[in-house]
Amino acid sequence: MDLGIEGKVALVTASSKGLGRGAAEALAAEGVSVVINGRSAEVLAETQAAMRAAGADVLAVPGDVTDPVMPAALVAATLEWKGRIDIVVPNAGGPPPGRALEVDDEQLAAALNANLFTSVRLVREAVPHMRENHWGRICCITSFSVKQPIPTLALSNTARTALWAWTKTASQD
Repeated sequence: MDLGIEGKVALVTASSKGLGRGAAEALAAEGVSVVINGRSAEVLAETQAAMRAAGADVLAVPGDVTDPVMPAALVAATLEWKGRIDIVVPNAGGPPPGRALEVDDEQLAAALNANLFTSVRLVREAVPHMRENHWGRICCITSFSVKQPIPTLALSNTARTALWAWTKTASQD
């Protein structure tokens, strides 16, 4: 499929495996240069090697995206590598399962940090550069549970619905 994005530059977080890796590989298949990110430098290097073997133009930047300084560092690395950023796919692993009345404040704060604040920080860092280039795409990863919460996934339901609401609001900006 030709999405008309060949030659663009993308940043995909939590992309050494799972859904993030799938998104990075799909973008690379479209001819997009991709910055990938993950906490495990070893797993990230394996992903980078596999993507390069498939012909991808890819840069691996290890780090924990839940660290508040990491989104700015990732955008800076992308700009240093290619001089632009066109596509951002904020992604992070899901929180552990739990029922709503059984999760505590600390668990809820960690879920919001991982699945809301990391995406918000990344988007805020990237958007000025996209505006400067008069082009950009942002694809925040959520879940179908934003429409119908899953009883045993209270943390994910809460954080991902918050991200969905923030993203819909930010799209008007």
